Amino acid sequence: MENAYIEKIVVTNFKSYGTEKLEIPIGEGFIGIVGPNGAGKSNIGDAISFGLGLSTSKTMRAKNLTHLIYSKQGQREDFAQVDIYFANPQIFGYDEFIVTRIIYKDGKSVYKLNGKVIREKDLHLILAKGGIYKEGYNIVLQGDIVKFVKITPLERRKIIEDVAGISEYEQKRQFALEELGEADIKIRELKPLVEELETNLEKFEKEKERLRQYKALIEKKHTLECVLLLKEKQSLLKDLQKTLEEKETLEAKSSKLLETIDIKTKELKDVEQKITSLQETLLPYRESSGKLSAKIEYIKEQKASKEQELKKELSHKEDIEKKIDFLEKDLLSLEKELLEVEQEKISKEKEIYSIENAIKEKEKELKATEEKLNLSPEEIEEIEKKEKELKAVLEQKKKEYQHYVEQIQDMSQKQNRYKDDIERLKADLQALEQKDSIEEKLKTFQKNIEDARLSIEAIQQTIAKYTSSLTETKKEIEQIISEKARIESQLRYNDDDTFIFQNIKGVYGKVEDLISLKDEEYKIAIEASAGGRLSYVVVESEEIAKQCIELLKKQSDKRVSFIPLNRIKTQSLPPYPRQRGYIDFAVKLVDYDKTLEAAISFVFGDTLVVESFDVAKSLQNYRCVTLEGEVFEKSGVISGGKTKQHSNIGKKALLEKLESLNEKYSILKAKEQQLDQNIGKAKSSLIEKEGIIAINTKYIKDLENQKKDTLSQKSNILERIKAGEEYIEHLENKKKELLEMLEPLKEEIKYIEEKLTNLELRKKDILSYYTSKEIKQLKDTIESYKKLHLDKTKELNAVELKKNDISKNIEYVKSSIDQKKQELITINSQLKNLEEELTSLELELNSTEEELKESNAMFYKLYEEKELLEKDQKNLQSELGGLKLEHERLLEEIGSLSNDITRIQTKVESINDALKEKQYDGKIYEEQNQSISKIKEELEHTKKLLENMTDINLKAEEEYEETLNRLKDYKEKLEQLIKDKQAIKAMIEEIDRKKYNAFMEAFNNIRKNFKEIYKKVSYQGKADLSLDNEEDPFSGGVSIFVKPRGKDVQYVEAMSGGEQTLAAMSLIFAIQEYKPSVFYYFDEIDAHLDEANAYLLGQMIKEKSKNVQFIVVTLRENLANFADKLIGVTNKDGISKTLTFKSLKEVS
Repeated sequence: MENAYIEKIVVTNFKSYGTEKLEIPIGEGFIGIVGPNGAGKSNIGDAISFGLGLSTSKTMRAKNLTHLIYSKQGQREDFAQVDIYFANPQIFGYDEFIVTRIIYKDGKSVYKLNGKVIREKDLHLILAKGGIYKEGYNIVLQGDIVKFVKITPLERRKIIEDVAGISEYEQKRQFALEELGEADIKIRELKPLVEELETNLEKFEKEKERLRQYKALIEKKHTLECVLLLKEKQSLLKDLQKTLEEKETLEAKSSKLLETIDIKTKELKDVEQKITSLQETLLPYRESSGKLSAKIEYIKEQKASKEQELKKELSHKEDIEKKIDFLEKDLLSLEKELLEVEQEKISKEKEIYSIENAIKEKEKELKATEEKLNLSPEEIEEIEKKEKELKAVLEQKKKEYQHYVEQIQDMSQKQNRYKDDIERLKADLQALEQKDSIEEKLKTFQKNIEDARLSIEAIQQTIAKYTSSLTETKKEIEQIISEKARIESQLRYNDDDTFIFQNIKGVYGKVEDLISLKDEEYKIAIEASAGGRLSYVVVESEEIAKQCIELLKKQSDKRVSFIPLNRIKTQSLPPYPRQRGYIDFAVKLVDYDKTLEAAISFVFGDTLVVESFDVAKSLQNYRCVTLEGEVFEKSGVISGGKTKQHSNIGKKALLEKLESLNEKYSILKAKEQQLDQNIGKAKSSLIEKEGIIAINTKYIKDLENQKKDTLSQKSNILERIKAGEEYIEHLENKKKELLEMLEPLKEEIKYIEEKLTNLELRKKDILSYYTSKEIKQLKDTIESYKKLHLDKTKELNAVELKKNDISKNIEYVKSSIDQKKQELITINSQLKNLEEELTSLELELNSTEEELKESNAMFYKLYEEKELLEKDQKNLQSELGGLKLEHERLLEEIGSLSNDITRIQTKVESINDALKEKQYDGKIYEEQNQSISKIKEELEHTKKLLENMTDINLKAEEEYEETLNRLKDYKEKLEQLIKDKQAIKAMIEEIDRKKYNAFMEAFNNIRKNFKEIYKKVSYQGKADLSLDNEEDPFSGGVSIFVKPRGKDVQYVEAMSGGEQTLAAMSLIFAIQEYKPSVFYYFDEIDAHLDEANAYLLGQMIKEKSKNVQFIVVTLRENLANFADKLIGVTNKDGISKTLTFKSLKEVS
């Protein structure tokens, strides 16, 4: 694959290259840039740096990027653009590679790759494939050559990292840490869900079990209810048979009673017929009385109504008479007013007639006067012609004046618009300044990072703490293992004769197993004190002892002694001796269960443990035992000598201690395992916190970019405000100029207007000379008469209108009076009719009252006869009622029995339905043999159990299965996330390893190259690179060591400029040999070199340019002579131009 290089650059409006689009061909090999100082040589390098986004505006000697835009006399162009064309761009992964960058006047910057917009970050990632880095080593601007040896070790390490491609690993690591952070967040989100589901699952499992119990109780309830129904049905069938028999007896009694009732009913019917006959006779009289009474009431009501109506009509008549009187008065008033108006109308008509005659006379007089005058218009025409010319000039001047005024107004409007825009921009600027959400977020993310760092420190301390604790735990485990071995060696397992008694209730065990020593020091004394009794077996009673002996006879050939607690009594101890040397009674030197006190007291008795043989010898009234095991009996017998210790005293305690040690061992092992896990988790948390730092760092970077954009916006707004204010000032100056032009124009207009005024006055004078004053007076007189005529006509019209209104009112009042009089006639007629009707009603009332009195006398006579018959009727009814009541009672009883039969049958049917509903299949239940009360009691108990089982989840089984499936799904997701997290951690570790290897490979190669190249260029001088921290190269920097030939080791700062330049170039070429960049740009790197070294540098660049492009700005001929092509830069009138040459001869 051929080497890539910059083929050409195209600049537009960039720095000193003017407004024309300028193409600068570069080409491969060694390209020299030459020209006088200030011509714009370095601007080619600035164009490359700007186009690829490799340098800041400061390094390109500009206040900000907008100052890279070409400006002339303070007027800056709208944008600047640089296009960089690469040849053989396959190294970048493209067949065509054109990078474009545009900077606009408002500060907005745009990158394009092959004509498509691209982010700066993405562009730099692509450029890095060709060894082109931001602030990289392949571009050395004017005066910067020595920075490569003067930079800090950390900055030097950063250059080697760029060359080694560490940024790729850093990016991958950063991405992995971000993924780790995200995975950790997801795990933290998912864990509570899993825990919640587990809790829910446990709850649903319990609910499922409760549902099962609930269903079992429902089933039991169903069975008991069926049994109860069957029992109830059986009882109801018995009651039904008995009720049917009772009903037959009552029906027979009812039949006999009905015959008696029929006889009495016939007697009563005869009496009722007589009463009915009388009632029929009484009915006409009763009806007649009712009708007459109703008629009397009706007549009274009619009379009262007529009287009220009469009163009302009289009142109405009075009202009408009053209204007629009022209307007649009103009519007289109107007629008088009408007469006055008619007189006024006649007067007005006379006045108008008089004025009309006067107008006619004056018009005749005017006409005669006009005929006498003969006027000449020539002079007036001359004046009017001049007036027309002046008016045309005046109109032109006024238009011109108005044009200037409109321009001034337009400028004022523009000023106002710009002021409004400036105010809006200031508001936007203020809003941006007040916008502190970014700062708040930055603080939050920085706090997160700080918290994570503190957590890392805490985790590191925790890991140290866990590690220390783990070491201590391991020591404790070793001690426990040693102690266990010691206890196990002390234990002696003899044949356990009590083993065969373990299933017999009431056997406590051997004495030696039931006691434990308070102090191991007393073991020999306790064994000697108890002797063979230590092997005795403690039992509850003689009967237990008997069972043990019988079992012993069957299964063993040994003899065993038993201590039955019910036969042994606690012995009281004697007082302590008064001399020194005793320890305590043996029974008090052992621990045991207080329920066994009698047995233990029997075993040890009152034996006193003493310190020595001499002490025991002096205590003759006590049974003594020494710590060595000598026994002094009260009888004087002394036992002693060497004994074989074989008892199991304290075995239980030792076993308990061993068990305790085993438990402690298990706890410590668990602790050890837990600590290992904790250390692993802590290390895992360490990486997680690094992930948090990484993701928050990313967020901070994004916010800082956003902040940077905000600053750019603020800068843009400030520039726009400044430009607006400058434009407002410019408009103000223009306005002043126009106002100055308006003043003479205004004077000229004033002069023309004065001339026109003079002509007008002259014209009036002529007209007044020719025109008679008499005509004017006549015309004025005629006009005044016409005006007076108009006023009088209006007054006449008003009088006419007033007359019409009064006439209409008179007509209306007359009509109203006629109407009221007609109403009065009608009312008088109605009053007469009402009086006649009242007289007729009075006569009819008297006649009807007399007729009613006669009818009532006949009615009372017949009524007394009817009352006697009704008395007989009541007696018969009473007797018949008693019989019927008895019959009804019987019928009720029969009905009640029928109801009972129906009820029983209904209940039986209901029970059958209930059994059918319960899907009873004729099965015989065991519970049917139980009593109803017991079944009811059991059913009630079952119901209570069901009532107590509140909040039964009937969907528990479904919810349990659903929750189980969800839990399984979430657990799978959680496990996958944990696996992913572990994989990410492993990937981070792998990235760190590769990152270290890549850096060390680059460092070692660059170091080797640096040594060799410096040795060559300095004629056997020495140079080296060293890591500040070889264990962790990323925690320190890269230091440089340089020793020019024939000089002592010295600091770089102490070397001359030429020596520093050679060292810097050696380092650059060392890096270039390891990993060359697509191109190198050096600006006057030979400034500090002597001729010999400049020549040497030219040779080296020439040699290396066979494989890579070098673009070098130089003022030295011996360096320029090595160039394959030269680009000459000149400057005329502040605009740079370029020319291409093959050699210096062509340039000269």
